[in-house]
Amino acid sequence: MKSLKTILSSVFAMLAVCFLFANVMMVQAEERVDGKVYVAPYENVKGKLKDTTKLRVLTDEFKSIRIHHGAGDKIQKLKVNKKGLSAAVTTYSSDNITSRDYGYSYLEFYGTKPGKYKVSFSVVGVDGKTVAKKSITVQVVHSNATFKKISFGSQVVQLNTVTFKNGTKKIVNKSNTKVKGSSGVLRVTPNSQYKVTGIIVEYVDKNGKLVYKKIKNGGTVTLSKTYSRIEKSTTSYSRSSKKYTTLYISYKDTFFGDTCKYSIVKNRGRKEVKRVYKNAQTGRTEVSYSQYSSVDLWQY
Repeated sequence: MKSLKTILSSVFAMLAVCFLFANVMMVQAEERVDGKVYVAPYENVKGKLKDTTKLRVLTDEFKSIRIHHGAGDKIQKLKVNKKGLSAAVTTYSSDNITSRDYGYSYLEFYGTKPGKYKVSFSVVGVDGKTVAKKSITVQVVHSNATFKKISFGSQVVQLNTVTFKNGTKKIVNKSNTKVKGSSGVLRVTPNSQYKVTGIIVEYVDKNGKLVYKKIKNGGTVTLSKTYSRIEKSTTSYSRSSKKYTTLYISYKDTFFGDTCKYSIVKNRGRKEVKRVYKNAQTGRTEVSYSQYSSVDLWQY
């Protein structure tokens, strides 16, 4: 009994420490300072508030960001360095919110021509003095889809195209992942703001074994020879309804710096595909296994 009491005391003490540590971590998260200028602030992995310095805008669509500043402060000298992007202050408020003495404004953007733009502005106080000078880089693109086109041999399995001409935007989205043949050349065309950094193919060989293979963009993909066995025993088994060949396509966002990387690893006593997504802005990383595939090619 004494041993049990000792164990329970240790457990409760450990839980108390964990709870205290969690609360300390929460307290360490940085709070906004009244009167300080923040451009669409976000919290990074260390709990620090950072200004948004990069923004992506789709052509023929409006996008707004919130600028936090002192009560009575206003945005002035708003400039865009070249034609193709418009910017305007659409909202202004100097209300005291939740007993904090600050105001805010909204900047709205509208892009008509793909490219990079520099937007700058000043925040001026009620006394007419400049409180802060800020700038943000805006990338205007037709589409935010990672891949513009994915083809298997002569078959187009995924197509995402956008054109913007004379004020008219045309969007084409097609997906046909049912394919013919036993193998074929895989070509992945990313949109201009992305770069393909690697491809992993997962298929089932003639013996029912799951095979993982790295290929280059423009390399040959071998399709699954049979169905995936989901569960098997001495008296029964279950299998997939289709012969699936799974593609995991790694990529990098060349504007923001975000990366999605797939790799072949041994996890839970078997081979799997590991996905690591890293947000360059916040520094946060997401890890998962054998999930979030890019495309599933299939046959009966």
